[in-house]
Amino acid sequence: MAVDSIRRPADFILPADAEQILGVLKVLSDEDRIEFTQDVLEALGSVKSEDDFRPVVVVVERWYRGALLRQHPGWPHAVEQADAIRNGVRPPDVHELDHEQLRREVARRRRARSA
Repeated sequence: MAVDSIRRPADFILPADAEQILGVLKVLSDEDRIEFTQDVLEALGSVKSEDDFRPVVVVVERWYRGALLRQHPGWPHAVEQADAIRNGVRPPDVHELDHEQLRREVARRRRARSA
């Protein structure tokens, strides 16, 4: 699905208000803050040539959501699992599902939530 360009300030919608975004981004390391700043500056550089603010929104949203994930208590465990899988080792608490099993599991969870 194509997304319209952002050319007017009224169309500039962030994932949260500025105070919430700044609060979440405070957890970034110094290295991550530098990378975030570089990403924002690069996005700002493309605004004029593309006549579109969407790259700025995308960068802020990506970093905001990433920082939120890092604050989740399960984040360190998820990183360990990902590292193990990347190294060819499947952790005992990670189960592979084929397409049909995944479809059934999603349907089961949706039913449970709506019950």
